[in-house]
Amino acid sequence: MSTCPCGSAKSYTECCERIHLEPQQATRAVQLMRARYAAHVLQLVDFIVATHHPSTKHEIDLPGLLSWLQTTKWLRLEVKGGQKGGVEDKKGKVRFMAYYEDANGKQQMHHELSTFQKEGKQWYFVKGETPPSKFVLKRK
Repeated sequence: MSTCPCGSAKSYTECCERIHLEPQQATRAVQLMRARYAAHVLQLVDFIVATHHPSTKHEIDLPGLLSWLQTTKWLRLEVKGGQKGGVEDKKGKVRFMAYYEDANGKQQMHHELSTFQKEGKQWYFVKGETPPSKFVLKRK
């Protein structure tokens, strides 16, 4: 039993695998964000694309994404908090830091405030942006 790449300390089968197999299993925005991170680690391109909001799918640079996934070694994820994004919400935000090693072997950190939207029973990633320096989120 291997630990889930999202850093939850649960096994992959108990955590993100069920969401990778059925995205509607993510009942909170933070669960989808963790599953998307794990999908980057595992190079699950179809999941990453499928959980991108339909209104922004045209923004995906598929060749760039594939290249990035193939040349990146993901090291760890730190979830810093969120706003809304619960079971009853339709929108939510999650702030995180993802640490990785790039194609040149240099360690990098990606800090993002992700926006998510729920359509029916499924959460989707809408956009990611650099969080403002004074942005405060509740710890999740």
